[in-house]
Order: sequence, then C-alpha cells, then structure tokens
Amino acid sequence: MTRAVVALAALVRGPGLPAPITVAAGYVTGSVGFVVGRDGRVRRISNPQSLSPFPRGAAWFPGTDTWFLIRHRHMIVGRGSRPLWRSHGEFASRWQLGVVAVGPHTVVFQYDHKLYLAPLTGVERPVARAELPLGWTRGGFYTYRYRGRELLLRSDTGELLKTIARRPFGSDYVVANGSLYFITHGVLMSARGAHIQRLASLSDLGLSAGLWLQSLGRLLELQDNSRLVVLRPDGSVFASTPLPRSHGKSESISSSLVPASQETAVAFVAAAGESNDPDAPRRAHGTETVFLLRPGARTAVPVHTERVDFMVCERGASVQWHGKWLLYNNSEGNLAVIDTTGVHRAIELTSLVHGLLSARDGFSAREAGRPRLRAP
Repeated sequence: MTRAVVALAALVRGPGLPAPITVAAGYVTGSVGFVVGRDGRVRRISNPQSLSPFPRGAAWFPGTDTWFLIRHRHMIVGRGSRPLWRSHGEFASRWQLGVVAVGPHTVVFQYDHKLYLAPLTGVERPVARAELPLGWTRGGFYTYRYRGRELLLRSDTGELLKTIARRPFGSDYVVANGSLYFITHGVLMSARGAHIQRLASLSDLGLSAGLWLQSLGRLLELQDNSRLVVLRPDGSVFASTPLPRSHGKSESISSSLVPASQETAVAFVAAAGESNDPDAPRRAHGTETVFLLRPGARTAVPVHTERVDFMVCERGASVQWHGKWLLYNNSEGNLAVIDTTGVHRAIELTSLVHGLLSARDGFSAREAGRPRLRAP
C-alpha cells in the first residue's frame, strides 16, 4: 500500500482531491475498503458497508432513499436511516415485492401483483389487483394497471379518481417531483394531480417513437438510438446532443445522466468498443469518455477519456458531482477525479485502485460521507 500512497500523493499536488473518496471491493459483508484523503493519505475501513445509511439487507430505490426489507416475516419500510412503517401482516418473500412508494402519511406497495395501502400509523390492506404504484402527487398517487395498460390517479385512501391515459406508448412513464410524465401518440405529456397537459412533440425534438424516458432531478431525459434530449419540467429544451460516435457507430451511454447542483450542467459517460456478445472474448479493449451538456448546448463536450478493458456483461460506469469536479468510476476499476473547468488535469486513480483492491467481486467509489453509488 505504501507505493500506491506515494504515487497518489505525487498526483494530488496542487489542488489536491476536492473531497475524501471511499473505494471498496465487493458488495457483500466483509468487503474491504479504504478512504483516500484530500492529501493522498489512505486509511483502511474494516467494513465499508457500515457507512451505508440503509439497514443491512435492505433494497432501496435511488432518487427517493426509500427502502424496504423483510424481518421476521414482517415488511419494514423506511427512508434514509429512519424506519417509517412496519406491516401488521406477514409477507414471506421479498422477491414477491414490487415498487414501494412512501407519501406524506401513507405507504403503498405491490406484493404478489396486488396493490396494498397503509397509513404510516396503521394496518395495510389490498386496494387493487394487477396494479403497480408509480409515485405520489397532489391529493393522491399514480398507478399503472396491467389490464388495458392504464395510468390511474388514486386518492390517499386508494379510491380511483381518474384514468390519466389509456395504452400509453410502451413503458415510457415516470413520476418525478409530484408530476407524472408519459408518452402517447408521439407526444410527451404531463399530469399533476388530475390536471393533464401537452409538453412536446417527439418529432419536433428530433426523436423517434422508440425512446427511453427518465427523470433527472427536476429535469427529464429522452433518448433514442441516435439522439439525447434533456428537458425542463415545462417541456422546454435544456440541452440536446447526437449520441457520441466512434468508427462510424453510436457509442453506448454507460452511466446515468447526473445534473450538477443548480442545473449548470449534466454529466454522463459513453463507451466505445464494449460488446454484449456472450461469445466475445472475456475482455474487450476500448475507451470510455465523460461528457458534459451545458444549458443551451446542441453537442455534448468531452472532458475526460479512459482506456478500459471492458467486461462482457453486467458492467457500467457512474459519475458524481462535487462542485466543479466529477468523480468517475466504472466496474472494471477505472477511477478518476475530473476538473470540469479544464483548469487542472484530471487526477487518475486507477493504478491506486488496482494496487489496493481486487475488483473481481465488484468495485465502488464515492465521496466519503455519501451513500455508496456503485457502478452497475
């Protein structure tokens, strides 16, 4: 470990790391991890999972910090480090649980394809069959009913208030910040409570009908096979870009899109040279590039590129903001800290990771003090 620390200390001269970083191998109890200080000093963590704000064994939903687990055959739901509700009845298997959504005074969840509702201080009861909770809004919550492929609005007590849309295109719908966004007949729509409005035509945005819709905090991501568009909640364009290309082919977006605070930019990672072919060699050589989308941009700007020996499957990357800096890591053990202004060179930490850890059982990196965000 001494050689790795000396090498890192030389790398972080000047601005130093913007914040301490936790790196860890393995996603199970007994994982080995280290905290890298701003000055390059490294200290070992005996159990990096102890830093997680969620209980051991909990499944959680990114973006909401809602989690659930089965303990002694009872379901426990919480947010962050705080348990909020415990079921009165028994639920034998967590694998039969679907989405869990916590409102101001109520929890809704799916178990064995039934929709359940419970006050945070009360007993759960089934309110519908073949229905999935999507999220909360003003005066109730949205669900998706398999039969008829309907988006519904229900009250806090589970009463059906309104059918928002019938047979929306594909599975493109998302609830964010109290609004439901969905696509129907080539148009992006939104609903808030029972009020529905038209936001944007896909053709006007330069997008095809087969696309991916995802929330990014207050923003929305729409992506098809050749183009990426980020919208504001009112449907106006924040930024857009053709998908990055190399050797005549579109690169794959290998991370989630992550907005900076105050929405000054959106960062993402694109991979070139990876393969999903199960008959391909175990490792494929390629590159992974971190891009930025600034407000009003029509082309993403590359800020850092890494050479990567791609794993064939179950791989990915992540980026995390710290002021003007980005922490980039992937499942192959690449790790770098990037100054998005370009004033300072990127601080390359991949050799440190490989010197400290064996990443064969998984690898994660995060700013010390934050929940672990691992590369898929």
